[in-house]
Amino acid sequence: MASIPIESLDRVKGGILGVVRKANPIFIDGQPAEPVLARADFVTLGPGGVIVRPEPVTESLDDGIIGLTLVYETPGMADEIRIDWRLFSEAVRKIEATTTDPFGGATMTLEPEKNALTW
Repeated sequence: MASIPIESLDRVKGGILGVVRKANPIFIDGQPAEPVLARADFVTLGPGGVIVRPEPVTESLDDGIIGLTLVYETPGMADEIRIDWRLFSEAVRKIEATTTDPFGGATMTLEPEKNALTW
């Protein structure tokens, strides 16, 4: 099984974060928005949900999971936030997306035919 060595993790995370941000703009109340914080972390799934790895490890190329955190600042509570996910391929036909805000969160599956995430 192929792997990503520890010394390549930062480059891989940065590359994925850059591609996702460029291909999938965020709109807050209809206006394009830029995050005040954007980060990518290799994560693991545990009993309590997604856990950021505290120490880097060699990651499996097939099974490694990267979590993206994008934080946006607004003057007040937004009425609508929208992303149109465009990064699908023959190998990746759906993704699971999770949103979190002060009122809770939600997880949904996005597909090429249903690619708009609005909350």
